[in-house]
Amino acid sequence: MEDTLNLKVEGMTCDGCSSRLKKLFEKHPEVQQAEIDHVNGTAMIAGKITEEMAAEIIDKAGFTYKGKDVP
Repeated sequence: MEDTLNLKVEGMTCDGCSSRLKKLFEKHPEVQQAEIDHVNGTAMIAGKITEEMAAEIIDKAGFTYKGKDVP
């Protein structure tokens, strides 16, 4: 079963930031799809990845995980 995480990310300032984070998520074997929006500071991650795993990837990319995004 595929789940979707909607997350808040702080520190992204350009398309390069969102592209870098997207590539890192897509390298993870449990991620099916990643959509990153640097303007709104959001990340939509589809797959069998936990919130903790996602937070670690965000941190490794040099950004700050700010919790779940409630649409």
